[in-house]
Amino acid sequence: MSLAEFLGRPNGDIKSLGDGQYLICPKGKDGYYLQTQLTMMCLGLQSCKLVIWTPSEDIELEIPFDKHYTDAQVQHLQNFFFVHMLPRLADDFADKKIHLCPTYLQMFNA
Repeated sequence: MSLAEFLGRPNGDIKSLGDGQYLICPKGKDGYYLQTQLTMMCLGLQSCKLVIWTPSEDIELEIPFDKHYTDAQVQHLQNFFFVHMLPRLADDFADKKIHLCPTYLQMFNA
């Protein structure tokens, strides 16, 4: 896929604004914005560069950290984890469907 084809996808995450300017869409179907924001949060960064590369072309986007967006997404992720995922994992563990590594069990039981 060429860079032009990639940027021209109807629901793509990156849009060309012309004159070498690009926009990363927070609701893009591939989740690039969310990935960059969560990575910056975890690393304590205020910005990062996202490189879109093909063998013949590339673009580089400077992405600023969006604390408001990231906080909202983390809230959704926490809700999903604690309301849906953790109870399921606890049930599966109790039913011996999953096994935890001895190191984790030792920390958990300490």
